[in-house]
Amino acid sequence: FVLVGRIDFMKNLLTLLEAYRSVQTAEWGLLVVGSGDEEEKLKEFCRIHALTGVQFVPGVSWQDVPLYMSLGDVFVLPSFSETWGLVLNEAMVCQMPVLVSNRCGSSVDLVREGKNGFTFDPFQVEDLASKLSWCMEHVEELPQMGKASLALIQRYNPQQVAKEMIDGFYQVLHESN
Repeated sequence: FVLVGRIDFMKNLLTLLEAYRSVQTAEWGLLVVGSGDEEEKLKEFCRIHALTGVQFVPGVSWQDVPLYMSLGDVFVLPSFSETWGLVLNEAMVCQMPVLVSNRCGSSVDLVREGKNGFTFDPFQVEDLASKLSWCMEHVEELPQMGKASLALIQRYNPQQVAKEMIDGFYQVLHESN
């Protein structure tokens, strides 16, 4: 599992660590890429609870994000709130299945339940733990889910977004005349 982002309260990494703790196995790990004010607290949680397989890597430049995404099989975004969560787009371009908080604005547009990933309630550790478990038990389905992520994100490429914005501007201009 991979998470890329700031390590602060709103990113809800404690819930992710608690969920991971309840399902951890020797075959699965958790890579946290980022830095922030909750980092030491979360590392201490890992030490206290003897969480194995959790690795913290300091924040990286945006150009290096795909390298770290390629080290995992599933991307997780557990935030309590995100207007969009652009890192989800990046994970999908990297052909990753995604587990996304239902409080992230992009989850409505980018997550198709069971097709390219799942949403979960960020206030419910058990909900996230069940999604982590599902991925661990259905490894053979993850590559196809990653391909579905890539297919779904294609409509958000820069050229398409620019075209839709221009079309929207023209529509507003026509309606105002």
